[in-house]
Amino acid sequence: MKLKSGVTLAGKATFQKLGTIAFGTGSHRLRFSKVGCGHFGIAPNADCGHGVANWRLGYGDSQFVGVSGMIVSRFIASEVGQVTGIPYR
Repeated sequence: MKLKSGVTLAGKATFQKLGTIAFGTGSHRLRFSKVGCGHFGIAPNADCGHGVANWRLGYGDSQFVGVSGMIVSRFIASEVGQVTGIPYR
């Protein structure tokens, strides 16, 4: 899986994002965009930040033609900018 995306800060603690997720070889891709603004803040331990975002699947190629739906994402970001997703339980 390969993720390509761009982030635009929309305020002190908000952002906009869009991009593509490619699976395997060929043109198996999903395109997504933000729904509203994502939110970002300092985590309680202050060593990292944390945030949440909702994504809308725009369209897909190859096996993903006709796809639609939403993705909910929670994440943490380190001081050096490494972003890690937080799984839902």
